[in-house]
Amino acid sequence: MWIRMLVISLALNAQQKFPVLRIGATGHTRLPEQAVVAASGLKLKELAEASTFAKACERIVNSGFYRSCNFQYQPLTQGSVSGFDLRFEIQEMAETQETLLELPGADEAAVWAAITKADPLIQRSIPTTNEASIRYIDAIEAELKRRGVARKITAKTEGDLSGSRPRLVFRPADLAKVKSASFSGNKAIDASRLQTAILRAAADTEFTERSFNALLNLNIRPMYEELGHLAVQFPSIRATEANGDAAVSVSVEEGPVYKLGAVNFTGDAENPAALLKAAGFRIGATANWTQVSSAIDKAREDFSSRGYLATVMKQNRQLNADNTVVLTIDIAKGKLFYFGDLILSGLDVNQERAARRQWKLKPGDPMNGSYTNTFLKSLLRGQEFENLKSVSSSMKPAGDDRVDVEIRFR
Repeated sequence: MWIRMLVISLALNAQQKFPVLRIGATGHTRLPEQAVVAASGLKLKELAEASTFAKACERIVNSGFYRSCNFQYQPLTQGSVSGFDLRFEIQEMAETQETLLELPGADEAAVWAAITKADPLIQRSIPTTNEASIRYIDAIEAELKRRGVARKITAKTEGDLSGSRPRLVFRPADLAKVKSASFSGNKAIDASRLQTAILRAAADTEFTERSFNALLNLNIRPMYEELGHLAVQFPSIRATEANGDAAVSVSVEEGPVYKLGAVNFTGDAENPAALLKAAGFRIGATANWTQVSSAIDKAREDFSSRGYLATVMKQNRQLNADNTVVLTIDIAKGKLFYFGDLILSGLDVNQERAARRQWKLKPGDPMNGSYTNTFLKSLLRGQEFENLKSVSSSMKPAGDDRVDVEIRFR
């Protein structure tokens, strides 16, 4: 961070104090001009001199929202008043992340609306600096206090399992911890099984409705989807708090049991009928999604066995009114990879000779992604390898479309 002054000569004496009659800014893109002014701490008609502007530029940089600040000023007369026309030239922080408010018991939307209205620096995305985080925390705590709730707020970066960028979550520092859970509305799965499953993941975690819902979707939803309840919902999640402990009550809407109506392939599906058979989809049976996912993996292995090691399969499921689900899989098979070289370590001379005799792939053959595991299962049945304790393997890039296979024995 740096500050540079650009001063245009003035008819005013720079050592004397005159009112600031106009404040502007250039270089801002994410934040509005008034945010720069707010960060500067200057007010219109405030008496100032050149050193005042240097200190204001310092405050702009120290706010944590701007990487650099320059300024220029010139004389301005409004009516009979002479003063300064000040302009900041700033560069914003490039790295930002999204924010989330989690305030159990408070109207989160109203708190967010209040703090963004009061401070133009506060937006949905925040620079990744400690100074910016502190400003947000102070603003949230002040708004909660204004509403009669005195709570300390913490900020924590949270990864998103969907693959989105991490975000900064603001939440109370004194959240209650999950100690028990109960379920209502469940019929297909016994409540005790549900309780055991969710508490295995959620016990002693800080309770917010959002975080607990995420754990339900990770741990309880798959249990229902194994039974074909693909539309299961958890419409109500409530916590009763006492002495820092949270007893959570969850209502369940199980929905109907779906059958697998059809599986369609789009994109790089060269032979859909053969792929459907190889994957083993059970058309007409209950849509046990664990089995469906396993069939998708087998379809992916079909491509991998032919050298398409980076095949991507995007799935979309359509739930129909007749309680059937239609699965559409869009396939992007990607680049064809070829075998380069076999690298072995940890074997004696006789063992390595035996291993290379059994290895069937030749340089330039399409790289069968599952061949190494098949090879090792067969190889390690031989008596000459009984002394080995462990084995690990990996594929290493050896060019744009070639991979070497490295196997390490111990």
